[in-house]
Amino acid sequence: MRPPLSRPALSRRLFARCTAGALTLGIAGGLLAASALPAAAQTDEADGSDLASRFTLAVLPDTQFYSRYSADQFQPRYGTDPFATQTQWIADNAEALHIPFTAHVGDVVDRVTVDAEWQAADNAMRNLEDAGQPYSIVTGNHDVLNSNDDLVDTDYDLAAEPFLKWFGTDRAAADSSYQAATRPGSAATTSSRLRGSSSWCSRSPGASLMPPSRGPIP
Repeated sequence: MRPPLSRPALSRRLFARCTAGALTLGIAGGLLAASALPAAAQTDEADGSDLASRFTLAVLPDTQFYSRYSADQFQPRYGTDPFATQTQWIADNAEALHIPFTAHVGDVVDRVTVDAEWQAADNAMRNLEDAGQPYSIVTGNHDVLNSNDDLVDTDYDLAAEPFLKWFGTDRAAADSSYQAATRPGSAATTSSRLRGSSSWCSRSPGASLMPPSRGPIP
């Protein structure tokens, strides 16, 4: 018999299971839609004239170095940084690529106590907000003051966490896809609904603190 999983292991297992389920649902839905179409409709879809059942989920992983070097390297040289360039690209191409949702999966910044990095992240994610593009954002181990895997939400002083100052509950609730948080103040898990779909699941990998995000549960 397998030993019981620790709380962090359960969180990571839940995250992997829910993400895999969401992706499988999207792929299976597209395949079922295609197989149910008559031959003429499948021909239309093949030539690009009917893409109604297709969609793209955008994922932003590990932007910590974009945030870290934004102010002193990227901005002086290029007037922007890769983080902001990526989110602007998503906003600009959301309609053409049918992007209903963007998930930032953590490690938003590199040094959790450096405000300039959070400012870069704030600027980048506002590109999605300004375009009305729903998104979720969760913590990685770089985004919390103490990333010890043995800690849980109740072990943290949430008022001191920089993540919650920049991406707190009020900001999460302003997103059109936001449904609810399981625990006010920390929002260990939150629920979002994508346009034309059921909710899917997201937990913060790499850290026990799971602050407000729009990452959904089933």
